Amino acid sequence: ESRFGNVREQFQMSGKDTPFLFFVPRTGSALVENLLLQCNQLVAASGRNAIGDNHGYEPYLEIITTPSNEKFVNVDLRTNDGINRANKLNLVGSKLADVIFSSRLQLTSEIFHPPYRGRCFTLLRDPIERATSVFYALKNSPWETSFKEEFSDMTIEEYAFSDYLESNWMVRMISNKMSGQITDDDLEEAKYFISEKCLVGLTARFDESYERIKKYFGWDIETDTACEKELMGSPDDNQESLNNRFLAEKISKVVYDQFYKQNELDVQLYEHALEIFEKQKSLVQ
Repeated sequence: ESRFGNVREQFQMSGKDTPFLFFVPRTGSALVENLLLQCNQLVAASGRNAIGDNHGYEPYLEIITTPSNEKFVNVDLRTNDGINRANKLNLVGSKLADVIFSSRLQLTSEIFHPPYRGRCFTLLRDPIERATSVFYALKNSPWETSFKEEFSDMTIEEYAFSDYLESNWMVRMISNKMSGQITDDDLEEAKYFISEKCLVGLTARFDESYERIKKYFGWDIETDTACEKELMGSPDDNQESLNNRFLAEKISKVVYDQFYKQNELDVQLYEHALEIFEKQKSLVQ
């Protein structure tokens, strides 16, 4: 029994399905989260440290409002323990969360039990650009838990040939094989998942993707457009500012080739996603 509904089935807001953002880092997914939380006032269950250290251990579920007026269910979907707790407390059946955000696709999928299903949506980005962006984020984010001292002096060439470089993160995450060999079968599984189970957005076409996500889930009815403009930049320079925001730094051929070699299956998955994006236009006509 699949834990995710078919993307071609119409989403019913009052039904048993919950929108699930498969969060791929450095794709603009964090911006989507902020837009949904701040401009649509949705209640989220999340893997980010939104609920603070004092929550996420209670024997019950409740909605917490943060100082910035964002609303979260008191679960932490970043850890195995947090996901198990959300499962035990029947997060999905409680219908407290309007949307669920997590990178840990397979593990988080365990919280969906019939008749409750997840309805996946995601933002995907060219894997070479994403790898470049991950490097600069690691280098310039000393507050992140993933930050290590050696990043501050590391060049992108050193990073490309280090053990820190991600290898086919998307295919691994979807097939649940975070280490060891992955094969063409895993790539096929990932292609099937994003074409059958996921509404695909593209970082390179952020505006269009976000509008499509809102329409698909019925979130376009009540949205604070002034709030959106503030978060996304003004409409005139919008595409410009967003494209600059997601612009990857130029990289040398040596680095490009190494990023490609380590992410070849993700590149093939992304090429597939570009086709899916065009095909899915018809879902929100």
